[in-house]
Amino acid sequence: MPVWDNADKTSTTVCTLPSVLTDDLVENCTVKGQTIDGGDYTGTRFRYVVFRNCRFTDTVFTRAEFVETAFVDCDLSGADMTETFWENSLLKSVKGIGIRMSDGYFVDTVIEDCNLRYTDLSRGKWKGGTLRRCDLQEGFLGECKLTRFTLLGCDLTRTEVMRTPLAGLDLSDSTINGIRCSDTLSELRGATIDPLQAVEIARRIGIKVK
Repeated sequence: MPVWDNADKTSTTVCTLPSVLTDDLVENCTVKGQTIDGGDYTGTRFRYVVFRNCRFTDTVFTRAEFVETAFVDCDLSGADMTETFWENSLLKSVKGIGIRMSDGYFVDTVIEDCNLRYTDLSRGKWKGGTLRRCDLQEGFLGECKLTRFTLLGCDLTRTEVMRTPLAGLDLSDSTINGIRCSDTLSELRGATIDPLQAVEIARRIGIKVK
């Protein structure tokens, strides 16, 4: 059972993080209501940690590891999470405008109900995982490798997906207006879309629909 399912048990240890903690280990605790702007957690390993109602804007998490870790109702806007590793972890109801999450490695990780406008998820490797009901408008999902991956009810308006094969994904309940692909739209080959989406795609390649 994921750690966040048991996060509200009274036995959970509550901890407070310093503003700078690099190449260290934080484990088996809950962080509640903490605000740190511009902190530095480069290379820190978070294991069995739950963050609730926290604010870590413009904070550096480069090369950090998140195992059985959850961010719930947090603000991570502007955070640098490049080259991070995620395993069996959760981001839920997170405000993450402009997060830099490129070159991440995601294993059985769920991101849901998050505002990720302008967020860079490019060159990510996903082995199991879900993006559910997220606002990814004008973000970046290019050059990703998706294995056992699910996309549900997301807003991909003007999101870049160049060189990310979306074959096998059901995009019919997502918004893909203006999605940025290669000129041939090869990224969408093999994906499932609904009739209205098909009309827009047809128009983009010069087909007139009456």
